[in-house]
Amino acid sequence: MKKVLFPLLAALLALAIFSCNDFAAPPLAEREYTEDGRLMVDLTIGGTDRALTAALARAGVDFYEVTFYDGTRYYRAVWDFTRTGRIRVPVGVYGGAARAILFAGRESDKTLLAVGILTGDDTITSTTTQVTFTLNALLTDVKPDKDESSFQITAPTPYETADVDPFPTVRHGINNALIPLFKVPAGATGTGLVRAEFSLSTTASGTATFNDYAPGIYALPRTTEASGIFTAGVSASNGGLPIKPLLILTPTINTPAPGGALMPTSGTIALSFATPADDGLSRIALALPVVAIANNTASNPLTWYIRGGLENNLLDEGIASPTPGGGAILLGIGNINIIDIVVNGP
Repeated sequence: MKKVLFPLLAALLALAIFSCNDFAAPPLAEREYTEDGRLMVDLTIGGTDRALTAALARAGVDFYEVTFYDGTRYYRAVWDFTRTGRIRVPVGVYGGAARAILFAGRESDKTLLAVGILTGDDTITSTTTQVTFTLNALLTDVKPDKDESSFQITAPTPYETADVDPFPTVRHGINNALIPLFKVPAGATGTGLVRAEFSLSTTASGTATFNDYAPGIYALPRTTEASGIFTAGVSASNGGLPIKPLLILTPTINTPAPGGALMPTSGTIALSFATPADDGLSRIALALPVVAIANNTASNPLTWYIRGGLENNLLDEGIASPTPGGGAILLGIGNINIIDIVVNGP
């Protein structure tokens, strides 16, 4: 079983959404055309099925952005769950995520929770009044199993293997939940940086996979202020004795490219970081800024964020947790060999 980035988003599995209202075609005299003579048509994108919309809202999805690209210009529209999505685009063919994509997520912090591509006929003609997208939830599944976890340490050896038992679990001091602990060496610098991967996938809806959505998800350039990932120390103890110090790391996301690039079709986000010589615990959490299709600022794209969970500052307790919502990964740096550790922090 995969874990959805937001627990209740399982309601999105294999959903074809948005059977839509019809627009009456405007009189010929009122019709709008592009500069090269193509007719602009009004489309309804969603909102008539209020029961479905309410279910999505309960799952955390309360905001949408749709983007069409005709090969020259970008057309974008946004709406919340209380409204019907509408947009005006020129007639043409909009097959695949690079030409038409729907983003869905949480309005308050623009967490991207699901993506959608056109289902059925992708040709918009002068008589088209409605379109249907199929939404798929973004998935992670962090757990203490190297072959199945969506977060993995990939270097250096032997830390990416089972030889040093890199996947123990520790107990949370608040709710006694077991938390996957990913072990990395202390003093990793230069050519020996620690390397890791976050892997994203989507719910299975027909034959669509993350590969189908990647051409429509563009990762923005990152800066020191918006690096796409953050770290924080973790307070912990063993037998009542504190484990210290609290370690802050400075990871770099290498894929997608720091200067901006489309998401890889594999859904793999690769990063690297140095570690201090001290033993201790740390946590890292993904907050990768993305836009729909391309960073064309003239078309005013919204900046969304791919996160590890809705509460990104809380530790990811794995799929077994009764309240999976945290998005931060717990790292054990150096000589952290005693599994019976109680994490005191969030």
